[in-house]
Amino acid sequence: MLRAIETARSPTRIQGACLGCKFRRAGLEEHQLDLANGSVHCWAGGNGPPLFLLHGFGASALWQWYPQVPGLSSRFTLYMPDLLFFGDSVSNSSVRSLRFQAETVVQLAEHFGVEVLDAAGLSYGGFVALTLASFRPDRVRRLCLVGCPGDMMQEEDHLNVLNTFGVSQIHELLLPQDLGGVRRLMETAWFHPPRVPDFLLKDTLRTLFQDQVKEKRELLDDLLGELKNRRNAYARIPHPTLILCGEHDRMFPPSLVSRLRDRLGESAEFITIADTAHAPNMERADVFNQLLLEFFLK
Repeated sequence: MLRAIETARSPTRIQGACLGCKFRRAGLEEHQLDLANGSVHCWAGGNGPPLFLLHGFGASALWQWYPQVPGLSSRFTLYMPDLLFFGDSVSNSSVRSLRFQAETVVQLAEHFGVEVLDAAGLSYGGFVALTLASFRPDRVRRLCLVGCPGDMMQEEDHLNVLNTFGVSQIHELLLPQDLGGVRRLMETAWFHPPRVPDFLLKDTLRTLFQDQVKEKRELLDDLLGELKNRRNAYARIPHPTLILCGEHDRMFPPSLVSRLRDRLGESAEFITIADTAHAPNMERADVFNQLLLEFFLK
């Protein structure tokens, strides 16, 4: 009853409920699964080979992948988990590593009886997907990385991100704590940010960005530690890999992301998507979905 009252009072919750209805109409079902690493919330369903979509920093799989569901669910069986400490996925573990997240994806695949999978990861989800392919290459067939530089990001690149957005720590950008922070995050994701009134942004801040903040900060700290100390440098990945980047991505610019293509060699292809920033899957969903269809159905 309390949740129903909260939903009725929150435009963001109402929109989330509407998105959930669209997912169900596309044949997806909502799951809350008790796995070894934690309790994982996941949307799953569709028709065709298995495709795992791994979201980046933000709210949850629901909010980051909804533009993909109509176009892809008829050709793939989609698995869209909330990574641990996002959305409704929780864990009692103190581990915050990319490998822990990747292991959880493997546990999820095993639960659904998926032995070998395709995976697309956006930003942080791309780091998770790379880790999965590196440490469990037998479980991956093809890989798509969106706005993710992998282990090519150096300390200078990190400082450039902070300077670009006028923040002293990456948490200030990715974990907004006020109205201005939400607007800045939207301007990071979109080349042409939609106009959203303040009252809706305040509701979004309250509804989507106030849970598990401490754990998310620790995820970022661990990620920065891995990049700085190179303790999780990826093995040479033989899987066919599609690397996508928004033409105007200011967080991980094409000049940075393209280094990963050079690092991976002939198995990797690099494509920039025009008129988009850090979330091309949302801003140019038609182009993005077609690229995934062409790549993963080979």
